[in-house]
Amino acid sequence: MKKSLLPFTIACMFFTVPAGNSDRNTVANILAENNLNWDIDKRSTFEGGRIIALDLDNMDISTNGMIQLIPEIGNLTELRVLTINGGQLSDLPPEIFDCTKLIRLEIKNNNLKSMPIGIGKLTGLTELDLRNNELENLPSDIVKLKSIFKMQLWGNNLTSLPSKMGDLSTLRELYLNNNRLVKLPPNITKLELTYLDISFNYLRNNTTSVDAWLYKYNRRYKSEQYISTGRKRF
Repeated sequence: MKKSLLPFTIACMFFTVPAGNSDRNTVANILAENNLNWDIDKRSTFEGGRIIALDLDNMDISTNGMIQLIPEIGNLTELRVLTINGGQLSDLPPEIFDCTKLIRLEIKNNNLKSMPIGIGKLTGLTELDLRNNELENLPSDIVKLKSIFKMQLWGNNLTSLPSKMGDLSTLRELYLNNNRLVKLPPNITKLELTYLDISFNYLRNNTTSVDAWLYKYNRRYKSEQYISTGRKRF
């Protein structure tokens, strides 16, 4: 006599977790790891039961906000927008780049010192905002962001850019002000920007072609650089 599958089916019904609940649990775990008692519903935008936008901004200056981002963030595979501003993040798990549907990533006003390799997987990303961190360099595969339009990197400690930065053919707005750049890679002249801010760096060792390219955007760019003493060059 064939055994009924009904008990097994009923058990599966009780133990299968809907994707929306799984996303909610992921965010709950992220908040718990940071001792944050934030309202998930107010911080998340749902579509089809999945989280597509997540706001982890610190809105209370008396607290540290986000201190760490756990690898589980990569479970939010439908995420389109992620903002984590005003926290104390010093690094990111590479799993963040498993959120391959991101179109806007904003992690400003933290303490990021580096970015892991893998950002090149975000081929749909149009806006990247990493301003006011402590970044000293950028991951080499950042040049694979084939949809990027706007990149805000000002207020960091960048001393150089990836050698193939000019391969970002869709990039139109680039903010590099207030860093520690001494020279730019020759490849950057391939960029066709509508806005460039390169002020308050230490640029003085550029090639002739890079100089000409910079003059195209700002004929006074040299007067807006710092000298080694940290004082502005006039």
